[in-house]
Parts: sequence; C-alpha cells; structure tokens
Amino acid sequence: MNATYRPPEFGPFRTYPTRMDQQEGFKDEQGVCAHCLSGACCTSEGPIALTSFDVLRLATFFDMSPAEFLKSFTQDRFDENEDDEWRRELIENPDSSVITFLRRRSKSAASPCIFLKYILDSDETPRRVCGVHSARPLACREYYYDTCKKRVTGELAASQAEGYELIRDSKITANIVNEELKRLGRVGPHDSLSRVWRAAYWSEMLRALDPDRANNEGADSYTISEYQDPLDEKLNRLLSARNLRFEEKYGSEPNAEQLQSYEAGLSFKRTAEYERIMRIIHEQPRMGLFEGVNYPHRFGLRSLMPGVHLARDFGTSLAGDVSNHSTGSSEVDRAIRRGWEYLLGVSSLSLRTGGPLELEPPGAFELLMIQSLAPFGDDIQRAVAGSVCLKPARHHLGRIASAALWGAFESLDHGRGTKRDMMQLVLLLCSIRPGFYPRVFTNALQALRKATSSHVRAALTTSKRICTSRNLHEGHNRRSLPDRSDILGRIRMANWVQRSELSDRFLDVLLNMLEHASLDEIGRLEALATTESLLETRRLRIGATRRLRELVIRWSGEMGNPELWDRELLLCWPRLCAKLRLATNEIIGVSTAREYILISQALDGGWNTDLAPIPPSQNGQSDYLENAVRSTTRALESLWALRAALI
Repeated sequence: MNATYRPPEFGPFRTYPTRMDQQEGFKDEQGVCAHCLSGACCTSEGPIALTSFDVLRLATFFDMSPAEFLKSFTQDRFDENEDDEWRRELIENPDSSVITFLRRRSKSAASPCIFLKYILDSDETPRRVCGVHSARPLACREYYYDTCKKRVTGELAASQAEGYELIRDSKITANIVNEELKRLGRVGPHDSLSRVWRAAYWSEMLRALDPDRANNEGADSYTISEYQDPLDEKLNRLLSARNLRFEEKYGSEPNAEQLQSYEAGLSFKRTAEYERIMRIIHEQPRMGLFEGVNYPHRFGLRSLMPGVHLARDFGTSLAGDVSNHSTGSSEVDRAIRRGWEYLLGVSSLSLRTGGPLELEPPGAFELLMIQSLAPFGDDIQRAVAGSVCLKPARHHLGRIASAALWGAFESLDHGRGTKRDMMQLVLLLCSIRPGFYPRVFTNALQALRKATSSHVRAALTTSKRICTSRNLHEGHNRRSLPDRSDILGRIRMANWVQRSELSDRFLDVLLNMLEHASLDEIGRLEALATTESLLETRRLRIGATRRLRELVIRWSGEMGNPELWDRELLLCWPRLCAKLRLATNEIIGVSTAREYILISQALDGGWNTDLAPIPPSQNGQSDYLENAVRSTTRALESLWALRAALI
C-alpha cells in the first residue's frame, strides 16, 4: 500500500443527487429526477417489477414477441437475496399486477438494472441514465425524488453524484480507486455497513471512470434460465393477470403514470443502443466490473463513508476536524463532541428531506429527534465549544412535532379514528420524556394534556381493579396482571392527568413485579428498561427511588462478568447509575461500560450506526435511524454522566 496516499476531500452536504451548482431552485422536487447524475434507484431499490402492460410495452420497444422478451430480459429469482420469498408471493398473488422482474447486470439483486447505462455530459461529468427511458416500466415511471430522499437510495445517489463530479475534476482517479479497493481487501455483503458502503462506492467509481468499458461489459455471467420460471407459467401470468397496471394501488380507473403515452414506435431497433444491449446479454463479462460489491442494504447514511459529513444546518460542535480538538480534551469529551454532531446532523435531515421516516406519520421524525436532544441543557453546548446550534434545532423540531401532535389529536377528536387510535396517541403523549424543550413544544403539551384528560380518566377508571391490596402483596398472582409495559403506560397516564395517588398504586404493583423479575438475558434487559422508564416519569416518590436503587445494586451483583453483558445494557448502564445517584463503589460494570461506549462509537460519531452483523429484525431506513438515534442518545447521556462525575 502507498504510505503517502491521501484520500480525496469531500465537499459540503449535497441535498439533491444533482450537480453542486443545481442544489437550489427546485420548486417541484419531481424535477430533481431529470437532473439526477446517479441513477441509484436503478440499483438500490432491487429488481424492477413488471406488469403485463410493461412486458408488452418493452417487447414492442425491442420489436420482439412477449415470449422472447420474457426469456431475454426477465428473472424470477436472484442470488443470496432474502427478498426472493416476498417477490414470489407478489408474483403468485392473484390480485397483484406483478408477473415477473427485470434482469440485472449480474445474478445479484443489488447489481444495476440491465438497461442502466453511463453517458458523459458535455463537460465530461459521468452520469447514469435509462437506456429504454421512453418504454420504462410503470414502477420506474411512478418513482420520484419524494420517495428516493426518504430511503437509503437518496443517500447513495447524493454520494455518487459528488463522486462523479470529483472524477470530472480529476480528484478521483484510477490510482485513487485502486488504492481504496486494495486497502479494503475482500468485502462481503455481511461485513459492517461502512465497509460495504465504501466497497460499493469505490466499485461504482471504478465503473464511472471508464463509461465505455462499463457499458460494454458482458452480462452473460450466469445461465439466466436457471433463475426463471418455466416460460409457459410466465406467459400464463402475462395473459391471465386480473390486474394489468397496478390497479390494486391506483383503482380501477386508469390515471396519472398509468396512462403515459408511448411514442417510440419501432425506431429503437435501428439504434446503436439496441445493438449494445442485445450484445451484452449474450457476452460473458471480461473485467468483472459488475461482479464486485454493490450496496445490498435498505438503510444507511452517507456519513458511513469516511470524510463525508451530514448537514450542519444547526451549526456544528466542531471548529474543524475532531482530531484538532484532542489537545487538552479528554477522550470522553471528544466522544461527546462527535456524538453531538451526529445527532445535530441527523436532525438537519428534517430541513433537507422533510424527515426520513418514510412509513411514519408527519412529525414522527421531529418528535424522535427533539426527545433525543431533551436530556441535554445548554451546558453541553458550552462543553463542546462550538457555535450555538442547540436552540435553533430545538425550536425547529419542536414547532413541527407540536403541530403534528395537535393535528393528530384534532383529526381523532373529530371522529376520524377509533377509540383505540385515540388511546395510542394518548400513550405516545404520556411517554414523552421530561427534559429541555422549547416553549412552543411545552405549550402544546400542556394544551394537549387538558384536551385529552377526559380520555385518560376514562381509561384509568377501568384500571383500578389491578391495584387491590391482594395484588400489592408480595405473593400476588402476577399472571392476573397486565405486563410491565402496560402498567408503565398506566403510570404515565396517571401522571399525565396528575392523579398521583393512582400513579403510586400502579408503581407499587410494578415495583413488586420488578423485584420478582427473571434474570435471564431478556428478562434482565426488559426489567432494566422498565427501571429506566420509571426514572423518566415526571413524579417518582423517594421510597420508590430507594427500592429501585436496591434492585439495581442487587441485579448488578447477580449479572456476573460485565464484559459479557448485552451491549445495549452497557450503553445505558452509567446513565442508569447516575440517575439513581449510585457511587462506583456500590456497583460493578461502570468502568467496563465506559470502555465499551468509547470503543463502540462509529466513525460517523454515532452508536449502532455501523452495524455488523446486520440484525435480522433490521427493516429499512426508519428502523435504522430510530435505533441509531436512541442508542446515540443513551451513549451520550452515559458519557455526560461520566464527565459530570455523577457516579
């Protein structure tokens, strides 16, 4: 490896996957797609679903029969892809329009679409575009930037767009790409997110450096018939499908993108692009350009790439690179600075994308982020020695979150929802952790407390039966009680409407349950999570705090070697001990937790952001961000407690 090698320097945060001089002026974000450099959606969104109309449209475009098109350009299975089962269900569902999927450049579902090609703009900037754009499938026609920006696709696209401009400016060269790939070594899809991201990024830059070579690389690296259903089955699906163009989504009356006109005629067959596509599907690859690592995951942020930062719309805790602050600053302080910058960078996504939680209601992302900032007062801002960024972040997030909560309540209060929906909203309101909030948010919470009090009191009336003296006895029949999370919700509701006597009765029930909690790994984590949640309630009498202290001290002695504890427990252990005012000589595990927190911080400053291995439960960008933000908040609270010598 080259000891004098210097990696390229990346520029400021790029909102859109367009040129840097085109980052402003999009009144309608659908227009972003026409200026996109990356074409990442043709890679990262998985194989493209085809309806019967899509097959007929594309077969006409290529001037071939539907049967010939199905044999040459479609697949029903892909290598090493857990989504094959889901795709099979989609194909076999009689109400689904999907009959098959477009083939890729390789047998991997994460490789680019067979029709994606490279071109050079007039200034030599590489760009990826669709080679059959006028006949593209409905799934492509209905996909716009408003979807892209809330998924990992938007992050990949913006990152690649910057890389293409760096290639144009000779700041990324073949030598740089080869050096980066050599340093990475062999990377598989199950490596850490950052290694896979980097390998996929530099593999893409290798292709973009020589567009002609990439375009003409053969795609016949596998026997495609082995990844296809029998042709008779596919023809049957094509000709007997109940729905032809996503009627299950749009309704029986065709509209919008379903009715896009077809004006290409049969002219495509006379073009060089037709010749290229027909050639590469019959030629074996010579360079292995599309056999390298592609990014297969549906979650991640561009900050997984070393040297790439999130947006700094709320300022930054650093005056330059983190390493410049090492002098006179403890390891804990440096970790706090980096973690704080990560939280503020993720918060900035609210300004840049409107919130990246695609499947959540409006305001859910802002509510998540404002609660992540809530435990920290202005003193953390002074400690990280940066520009003032906490107050504007809180104000922005609080304004959107409070408006969303009010909107949800008013909608339910006017009958647009069930009683269950209203109770779910009430439980969400009751679970908002105490902390430092802007006035606009606290005023909204006070008004919502008054507006929802009748609903809460009605729910609490049905709860009194579990608070009898028999249930409070140490030998109560715990099977007759709701689970801990249910009782915790009742405590929060009682506090919400200031029913302290009822809250105390529920609290006694819950403490009795905790005192009899199983200390297997799952039971221990659930019990400690409940303990943490109790400590975040707005009113907790002194006697209850004492009982919790005794429980935690007992548990710490029974849990064995701290080095074997669950990593989520280690992240929050110093924070929990600090809230209970436990001294280090009273409890074990604090020093182990400190070391774990410091070494587990990812390069982007967050915790649980650079996952390895990938948890089976991880599902999309929303889950990824929620888990990363919560873990980072826990770790920062623990570090802040260590710094303040609270334990």
